[in-house]
Amino acid sequence: MSTTPQTPKQPKAGLYLQRKLFDGIARFTDLEQRIADLPANQEPGDAFEVFVDAYLSTQPLHQAKTVWPFSAIPLAIKDRFALGQSDVGADGVFGGGIKVLGDIS
Repeated sequence: MSTTPQTPKQPKAGLYLQRKLFDGIARFTDLEQRIADLPANQEPGDAFEVFVDAYLSTQPLHQAKTVWPFSAIPLAIKDRFALGQSDVGADGVFGGGIKVLGDIS
């Protein structure tokens, strides 16, 4: 597996990195609390999607070579998994080597 980090594909990744939302997180409960404290209905979901993208991109356990948020999934992959044009039910997909793609729900 390559150790070269992927460029974040989540549209709001830069915003949350600039806000330092993930800085100093020691436990998952810390992350949960920071996300729960975010304003607006959509923002906590967006922040968690950014976290999941980064997690899958950096943790070798999942062997994810590519992680796509819904907005960046190639059309051929959307068609393969019948994902349609709405992210209802799947927030993204990841793939690695010859492994079957998994969905991020």
